[in-house]
Amino acid sequence: SQQHLLPELHEKASQWFEENGYINESFDHAIKANRFDRAARLVAEHAQNFFVRGEVKTIANWFSMLPEKSVISNPRLCIDQAWLFYFTHQPEEVEPFLLLAENKLTLTDKLSPEVIFKWEGEIMALRAWVKRCFGEYAASIALSEQALDRLSENEMFVRCLNILSMADALCAVGETNRAAEAIEN
Repeated sequence: SQQHLLPELHEKASQWFEENGYINESFDHAIKANRFDRAARLVAEHAQNFFVRGEVKTIANWFSMLPEKSVISNPRLCIDQAWLFYFTHQPEEVEPFLLLAENKLTLTDKLSPEVIFKWEGEIMALRAWVKRCFGEYAASIALSEQALDRLSENEMFVRCLNILSMADALCAVGETNRAAEAIEN
């Protein structure tokens, strides 16, 4: 039998699929090759694009296949796991992953200050949403404003989600004019 060749074939297939833009297929073959490092990298690099396209089930499937160790050791994956909880309406699950991400960001020297700054903005936006979900509107608004200071204009997806959450919190405290301004700007 040539069973021993399967992992190598799956790894080559994963590489080919990635090079040709088939990320989901590349992920599947990375898992079959037991290349969890490769699978984790694929998720970290592509999760946000899948969220933007509304492919939340794909991301949920990916996270279900990754070893927990792969997720909790990577700040980007912790943030993406928190986004998954955002999109599946599980605010009570978000904070532990934000804390893990923050901890990893303080310990790393592998990321540029710009990337850390941006990811901290995402963490603030997610935390603001959690606060809003639990009726802590003042804290939610403050965190949303801080997040906007960290998220560049290029981060439209996260900025829009953050602004909508902030507008909702502003409406909840009767500041409808500020909510309208936030959305218009």
